Amino acid sequence: MDLGKTKQQTRRTAVVERIEKKSADTFNRSITSADDSVSESGGDSSESEEENGEIEHPDHNEHDGGEEEDEEDEEKEEDEEKEEEEEEEEEEMEDELEEDGDIDAAIKKADAKKKQSTVKQRREYLNLVSNITTPEDLETLMRKTFMESQTTVAAHKRELVILKALMVRAYALELNDKFNMTFCKLLSKILPLKRNIKPADKVVKFVSSFFENINPLKIRDGEELQVPIPASAFEEVHALFINKVVKYLMKGLDAKDTTVRYRSCQLLYHIIGNSGAMDEDLYESISDELSTKVYDKDAAVRVKAIAALACFQNEDGGSLSVAGKKIRFIMQNDLNAEVRRACLKHIEKNRYTEPFIVERARDVDTVNRRTLYTKILPTYSSVTEISSANRNKLLEWGLRDRDESVRNACANWLTNTWMSNANNNIMEFLDQLNVTESEIADTAVRVLLNRNTEIVNTFEFSKEFYDNLTPSLALLLRVTYEYCHDNQKEDVIDRLYPEAAEFAVLFEKFFVERTDNLQKISENREKLENDPNIVKELEIVDPDDYDYIVKQLLMIAVDYDYSDEFGRNKMYSILRSTLANNTITEPLLPLLMECLRKLAVNERDFCQMTVEIINDLKDNAYEKLMQEKKMEETQRRRESEEQRKRRKRRYGNEEEEEGDKGEEDLDKGNHEVSDLNERVAKLLNDDGDISDEQDSDDDSDEYHSAVNEMSRQSIIEANKSRQEEIDQVSALPPQVLTDCLTITKCMLQLVFSPLRENMLLISLLDNFIVPCVNERSEVEVRELALICHGLCGLLDKEVAVSTMVVAGIFVTRSDYESFVVTGLKVIGDLLTIHGISILQSESQISIDSMAVAKVFYRTLKDQSKPEAQTTVAITLFKLFLCGVITDDELFETTLLAYFNPKVNNNPSLKQCLTFCIPTYAFSHQDHQELIANIVYDTISRIYKDWPEIQRLNQENEIKKPITANFIIESLLYWTDPYNLAMVDEEEMERSSNHLDVGIQFMKLLRNFDYNNKLHRTLYKPILRALSKLTFTSKADLTKLRKFSQCFDDETLCQGDLDEVLKGDAICKTNFLKSHTYVQDCLRDAEARAEANADTDDIVDAENNEANTEVENEATKNNVNSHEAVSGGHRPGKALSLHEDTSQIGSSHSTSNNTNAFNGEEKSDSSAVTVKRETKEEDNGDRVAEVGQELGASDSPVEVVQVIRKGRKTKKKGKSTTREHGSISKKSRKSTKGRKKLDDEYVVNLGRDSVKTHQDTSEIILLDSE
Repeated sequence: MDLGKTKQQTRRTAVVERIEKKSADTFNRSITSADDSVSESGGDSSESEEENGEIEHPDHNEHDGGEEEDEEDEEKEEDEEKEEEEEEEEEEMEDELEEDGDIDAAIKKADAKKKQSTVKQRREYLNLVSNITTPEDLETLMRKTFMESQTTVAAHKRELVILKALMVRAYALELNDKFNMTFCKLLSKILPLKRNIKPADKVVKFVSSFFENINPLKIRDGEELQVPIPASAFEEVHALFINKVVKYLMKGLDAKDTTVRYRSCQLLYHIIGNSGAMDEDLYESISDELSTKVYDKDAAVRVKAIAALACFQNEDGGSLSVAGKKIRFIMQNDLNAEVRRACLKHIEKNRYTEPFIVERARDVDTVNRRTLYTKILPTYSSVTEISSANRNKLLEWGLRDRDESVRNACANWLTNTWMSNANNNIMEFLDQLNVTESEIADTAVRVLLNRNTEIVNTFEFSKEFYDNLTPSLALLLRVTYEYCHDNQKEDVIDRLYPEAAEFAVLFEKFFVERTDNLQKISENREKLENDPNIVKELEIVDPDDYDYIVKQLLMIAVDYDYSDEFGRNKMYSILRSTLANNTITEPLLPLLMECLRKLAVNERDFCQMTVEIINDLKDNAYEKLMQEKKMEETQRRRESEEQRKRRKRRYGNEEEEEGDKGEEDLDKGNHEVSDLNERVAKLLNDDGDISDEQDSDDDSDEYHSAVNEMSRQSIIEANKSRQEEIDQVSALPPQVLTDCLTITKCMLQLVFSPLRENMLLISLLDNFIVPCVNERSEVEVRELALICHGLCGLLDKEVAVSTMVVAGIFVTRSDYESFVVTGLKVIGDLLTIHGISILQSESQISIDSMAVAKVFYRTLKDQSKPEAQTTVAITLFKLFLCGVITDDELFETTLLAYFNPKVNNNPSLKQCLTFCIPTYAFSHQDHQELIANIVYDTISRIYKDWPEIQRLNQENEIKKPITANFIIESLLYWTDPYNLAMVDEEEMERSSNHLDVGIQFMKLLRNFDYNNKLHRTLYKPILRALSKLTFTSKADLTKLRKFSQCFDDETLCQGDLDEVLKGDAICKTNFLKSHTYVQDCLRDAEARAEANADTDDIVDAENNEANTEVENEATKNNVNSHEAVSGGHRPGKALSLHEDTSQIGSSHSTSNNTNAFNGEEKSDSSAVTVKRETKEEDNGDRVAEVGQELGASDSPVEVVQVIRKGRKTKKKGKSTTREHGSISKKSRKSTKGRKKLDDEYVVNLGRDSVKTHQDTSEIILLDSE
């Protein structure tokens, strides 16, 4: 009753609103003027038509292969039909309301009329059915039923009853064959109709509902369907009907018409899905037919074939069916996004298909990824049906997706579906997530907190909570702190979190528990290996759990409030002692070092503390090692003494005494020899020192001060100490060195002051890091040492020079790929920080730019080291983007690697190049110009290896092979000025990048031979690309003229251009279209240039007139004041305008006091000013030349003309100065004996290393006003 009342109230409200709107429209129409009556009548008619539902609005939901499925369209159609019905009912109620004036009464009357009309129509149809006696009458009513079904979905219910009655009547009259044949004929009427034709789709839905209603196995309302014929007879009739229809539609699966195949698959999907039992032979035959249709050339047919084939899957969730295997394969390999989406929707869900369903979260199509989270995952009865690893993957891929809609869909699935399964308990959710193995757990919790901001206020972190932390609780503690910290909820932090001192005690507690747990594991290792179940008895916890808890506490400690000095000192001492114990693992070490850096007084104090800990670790390990050696030596001597005693008892005292004596003499002699060698070495050292002193200062031969003695002694002790530390490095075990180097690396990553300001770091570098690189052979030790060496190089330029040499040796001479990767990273970081200046060092041990380029070039071409290839590509593009490297040949190498099919064997390299090349191209106009300049060379080198590229395409079976169209389109895309970032439209219109590309395309066509089979397959993409070039008439005029002349070149295609264009209409059209466009742009550009030239002439004429007026006025003033200024200048109007002017040449002296324009001398009051802003000598010469050209009698107008003449000459000339460290293309061609990398390889490093010398001298004529 409540639902009925609610529905009645809703209808009543709708009717009232409709009436009010109608009355308001009537009132508005009544007050309008008579002049607008025509428009009113038009508007009234349109409004009335809309009210009556007579206007057919265009269907904006139609699509051909879009993102939505046919099922969604059908749902929309049903909604539209329901809306139409409601509108009709509302119209009826309006009529009743106008008569009675009571809304409730009107609604009741409308319902009663509707029921009466429905019952009446049904009785009429049933009377007609009962009066059928001939096949013609049966066919007529069936046709009428199908006609009514395509008008509206609302009539389906009535027509289904009638059609089922017709089927029963046909059985009674023994006209089953006639009924089945007529049904198939009526179905054939919709088979040729294309997709999204609404009448056909309504008929399909009607047929689907009919098969659902006559299914004997279907149960509705808990009872079997009741039919007026025996159940066994009806099943037989149903089976014959199904066989007839299915066999008829199977003939359409092999039709040539795509639409027929599509409709046949669509109908089979609805019939099979709504039918019960089926003949076994028919079942197998239709399954085989549909298995072939999933490979149909049309994607829409494949979609419906997959939907129909999905009906043959197992529903019990056991083993994977044959149909399921087929659908799983299609979902993985089909190139069409809609087909993959259909597989995703219809595939059975079990442990065999789960990984492939989860894999769709990485689908290239955004809709498929979103569909997975919105429609597929919510259908699981419980999230725990998905494995823990796959749940983490779904969250990680969804919450970090590049598309915002996918991220929102994943967040909705997390907050709605998953949390509902977890009873909206965040702790239960974290337990299901398995946080210790998840990298996305913190992001997921943050999403929950962001979507439910009030949940933080409900948290209560008691003392018991802190004492019994688990990994899940620790994660919640950390994420909540970060959330409150980022949203400035200080009151919540003060309420939930303890003071700094208490937090330090908490950290110490869990760290001690972690250490004790590790000790238990080491003590009971044998027991654990024999009986893993003994863990609970020994109270041993998984070490990863303690590591995770400590990690979360450290992450909180980094941003914790240490305003309390006592808490800060306590935390600092605990962290320092923790680091000194050397029981911290590498994942926790960077966080611990970051906390120490924040708690330390300054950077020097932090470095001193860390170096002391490193030295203590080394010394303790070395002492322990020496003690072990001493004990071994003692044991060895003890054994030798026992052997001597045994010999003494065996051979007697005499022989033993002689042997002892001989051994004593030998030991004595050895001691004497060693003492002698030490004396000689000492004397030599003393003599060397004395001779050095004598050479340096002859006056100090007889004088040795105590200061010198102390200095010499300190140097000897320092060298001795350094040698001891180097000996320590050689003797210590690798694990100790690895721990110390890891601490060193973490420390250097937090240091930013220059290396020379911290002697502790210099000592650490010389005495520890360098020996680890040179003296040790372990891979891990040498890698860490090289990283530390590179970090030191970032802090000092001189160290960077030596580090470059060491890293270069690692890259070029090492067989371990890890060494090569580490060396490349170090080289890239050093060049990014210091630029190419470290490659131009005057040091004897250094590396030049050519050697670095060779390293990059050879590594990028080495297919045997894929990780090194990816690393060098990333390094190169970092340097390209920073402007450190501007070499076109090196960038060309990256393009050749991208267009090589072998790049598919290295997915990481392909992904890097696919992202980095467009990013580099669109970041700056100069980058696009660089790519445009190497188009010819790139395509030429690719075409030389074209047969090899085709062979690799076939061998590797690449889904998207490297083709000529792909290469040309990629180059056009990268050089399109409209793809530039942060550039306005005016600059894009002035760009000439595509003109350069077009000129190089013409150069390629000039070299192509039409009779060459290889060239014949390659010229078409170039000709077709000419019409895709993007430029305007505002581009460079010279390049426009050059490109226009290329079209008239008779050597294009070696003279066979006409023959080429005759054979391909598309190429001809594009060629002529491009030629016409270029000529139009050239005419506009020339007209604009002429207009600008006329404007310049007018401006020059106006300037000349103004200068003449200035000259006349100055002459008049000088004549009037000739007597006043004969003895020298006095302050006046003419001089006040030029108080700060500088003079040209020595002849323009301030002592000249004669008339400025009397033809004899030039006075101090000249209106000419020279402004010098350059330091080069040629600028000074230019100024001197201008001064000589001016002379003493030149007028201001002549001065301006001389200056302009100089400027025009300067504009015409081009600077020939080369940048330091670069090799231009022209100089490469003319230089003999130049170095080559590989075939045509040269290097050009350092675009911005040295500024180009430019003459910036400027002479300015000041305005007399």
